Amino acid sequence: MKNVLVCVGAAALGCSSLGAVVSVTGQVSHIAPPPSLAFGVFADKTKAYVINERQGVQFSGGVDKYLPTVGVAYTTSNLAPALLPGPTWVDSHLIHFDNNGEPSPYPSVTGTVTFDGPIIAIICSLGRLDLSDAALGAPGTIYAAGELSRGISSVIDTFKLLSPNTIQFTLANGQAMDDIRVLTVPAPSAVAVGLAGLIVMRRRR
Repeated sequence: MKNVLVCVGAAALGCSSLGAVVSVTGQVSHIAPPPSLAFGVFADKTKAYVINERQGVQFSGGVDKYLPTVGVAYTTSNLAPALLPGPTWVDSHLIHFDNNGEPSPYPSVTGTVTFDGPIIAIICSLGRLDLSDAALGAPGTIYAAGELSRGISSVIDTFKLLSPNTIQFTLANGQAMDDIRVLTVPAPSAVAVGLAGLIVMRRRR
């Protein structure tokens, strides 16, 4: 007899319908994951978009802010890169703003997103966004890996938590794009799906 590794394929991908965006306000729309979020492909200078990515998955990679404090405005100057303790069960979501190559004066957008679980970490730098795409990105969506302007990059780009479940952001860029990946505590149903998708041992003769 020998041991065989078995993976439940669909569950292993994470189910994008479990972790939820509850509501949005301002210049942001909640949409299903598009085929591509590469630079210039899914662009709108008047609004940002938020999508649900992988849900109920374990992650222990790098984040730019672990446990952000409610009411504190974060920019590139006061982030604190760290490794997420873990592996930790998370739901992943992405706020995406691509201004369609508009030159100065640079367009800016402001909005809020409320999730169904508390926010535990933020990923918003180029390197950490790229490194987390495979583990946390929406299956089937092409991301702007390697795009130098992908993360937040100026004092105008800012975010803060209005409550444990709500993030407010202002993003501005010139002929560029901004992404903010938001990690939240998953609902029990999302964790159940994630557990079902872990590699399990099955004995076979």
